[in-house]
Amino acid sequence: MKQLLSFLLILFFIHSQQIIAQKSSLNWSKDGLTYFEISNGEILRIDPRAETSNIFASTSQLTPKGTNIALTVELFSFNNDNSKLLLYVNSAKV
Repeated sequence: MKQLLSFLLILFFIHSQQIIAQKSSLNWSKDGLTYFEISNGEILRIDPRAETSNIFASTSQLTPKGTNIALTVELFSFNNDNSKLLLYVNSAKV
């Protein structure tokens, strides 16, 4: 019984860590040398080795045509060849 409880506790901890990691606004590049994060409505590419950052997607690029308001990006991910960016926006609790 004690072993089962320990196993379930470890399983719960691993699962909760995965959920936290999935909700992070930080995504590492495929080469593992830079990472992307959301900051002030923009997506930044950050190089920790050189301690530099540049704008990967600006607020103007995240503003749909016909509006003046940029999308509020909550999460994002790239497709397998990094040619497309999937944005998670406008979430609402139901």
